[in-house]
Amino acid sequence: GGAPEVRRAWYWGALGLAALAFDDLAMVHEWWSARLGRIGLPGVLGDLDRDVWILAAYAAGAAVVGWRLVPSILASATAVAPLVLSVAFFASSQVLDFVPWDELTRAQQEWVGPAEEILKTLGSWCVGLFGLLLAEAEADRGAAPEMNRL
Repeated sequence: GGAPEVRRAWYWGALGLAALAFDDLAMVHEWWSARLGRIGLPGVLGDLDRDVWILAAYAAGAAVVGWRLVPSILASATAVAPLVLSVAFFASSQVLDFVPWDELTRAQQEWVGPAEEILKTLGSWCVGLFGLLLAEAEADRGAAPEMNRL
């Protein structure tokens, strides 16, 4: 079921989420951030954080997939809340990531570090919930992609 363009968007969305999970597990964007620093790419706001360049590329890919899934998202009101929450959690995590780590006291680092990871985890959980609710809504409408047709 579903139009070929929507099936491709589902495929790329799933592939993107798997890549993000691998990135977080293997610290891929941190490696790329250090590499970009070595080749001279400036950090955002000075040398504060080069991760933003990598995260912007991820966001661009997510925007393309999201744009293709707009009809599915609009048809599933229950999936919108976890999507909005995931964006809020990821944005909050990124804000904490901008805090200058070396200038924090040990007590502040013990609060900021775990808070940033918790927010990122909550964002990931909400993205997963969004995907499940969206897939369920699409299946109820008979529009979910069939795995053998991706």
